[in-house]
Amino acid sequence: MNRIDEAEIVVIGGGVIGCAVAWQLADRERRSVLVVERNDIGGAASSRAAGLITPLRPSAADNWFVAQTLAAFAELTASLGEPVGFRQVGTILIAASPESETRLTAMTAAADSSGTAYEWIDRKEAERRLPWLSAAGACRIAWVPSGGFIDPYLLTQAYARAARAAGARIRSRIAVERIVIDDGRACAVQTDQGRIACRAVVLAAGSWSGPLASQLGLPLGMAPVRSHYWITGPDPAFAADQPVALLPDAASYTRPEQNRLVIGAREARSPSYDARTLPADMGSLSMGSEEERWNGLIERRDALGAFLPRLDALDMVHFIAGLSAYTADGRQIVGPAPGIAGLTVATGCCGMGIATSAGIAKIVADLIAGRPSTVDREPYRPDRFGSFDPYHPDFLEQCALARTAKSGAVSAMQQYAVDRDRHQRSGEGQS
Repeated sequence: MNRIDEAEIVVIGGGVIGCAVAWQLADRERRSVLVVERNDIGGAASSRAAGLITPLRPSAADNWFVAQTLAAFAELTASLGEPVGFRQVGTILIAASPESETRLTAMTAAADSSGTAYEWIDRKEAERRLPWLSAAGACRIAWVPSGGFIDPYLLTQAYARAARAAGARIRSRIAVERIVIDDGRACAVQTDQGRIACRAVVLAAGSWSGPLASQLGLPLGMAPVRSHYWITGPDPAFAADQPVALLPDAASYTRPEQNRLVIGAREARSPSYDARTLPADMGSLSMGSEEERWNGLIERRDALGAFLPRLDALDMVHFIAGLSAYTADGRQIVGPAPGIAGLTVATGCCGMGIATSAGIAKIVADLIAGRPSTVDREPYRPDRFGSFDPYHPDFLEQCALARTAKSGAVSAMQQYAVDRDRHQRSGEGQS
């Protein structure tokens, strides 16, 4: 085989996770790192994300991931000599039902244990910060001053520049065809241009990670699921310094975009895809018909309109859609590949890749360095789903449902296991 390059560690994928991992390994660990990306750096799923940075999450571990990313913003700004573009406008979380109030209370308990700052505010204060908001139906409202948003493409480029400054190399327009295993160890990656020898591989190719892992007999419990948002036209009610708003009872969020508003609304059933059929270039992937693009807003119209009374009058001028790799239990996939030395998986970010990027990279660096991690790595193990078919329609459906109702993601996986066992007992088992 023609050997075209070599490195101590090859990172597959030049999105936000791959570049964050490269920065951690090159800067903190002083490792020889080569990132390979088949398109342009940050040009696929990462560039289409909404870029929300929401520090108040369901568990202390989730909060830790985001805290690492917030710390990375400051470090990148110092090392690169220019801001990475984080807009710390704060985040407002509004609970308008007993169920969401219970979840919000649990989130603040996790914040108390992790040191994430927040405060309770009343409806009047929430409406002062967001003049377009109607908070009449709110039960409880939390204000998180450290929240905000960032341009995900610029963040990916910042990670890449910092990685290069630390000695990492990044090669784009080179496609990995398979990971080469010799005597139970990852020893190279085979690309469309030849073989790259290495001593370790990090698989961080997002939605495209699954097929590469499946070649090795490792099914990853995730599927590519469509994520999307809309951008309104200019409106005097919207301003660049307004907070991000999280509206769980409407399955929606908003963030400012200068004098426009970005609106994300999860539809009842997001389309999921078989990762084996994904095109190499996301630009050629159909993200639904013109009619389907409105489903999320139509389905959430009444619930979202209760918070945003002028919703029907707004001019929607842009629709942005991309892919998020959702797992069936709503947790990232980060850890060593079982039975394959030198292979680490970092994918399945469940729409949290931007906000948790530096935390994921820190876990990968700890694994490669042989150190214990601050957080328990067990819940993120790549093999936690056992033996199953990651391309079965039932499983793709469960991953899509995990996006629809993240709080119910664990039960979705449990239901999938029940259905799988039932099919196996009836002789219709999956491979």
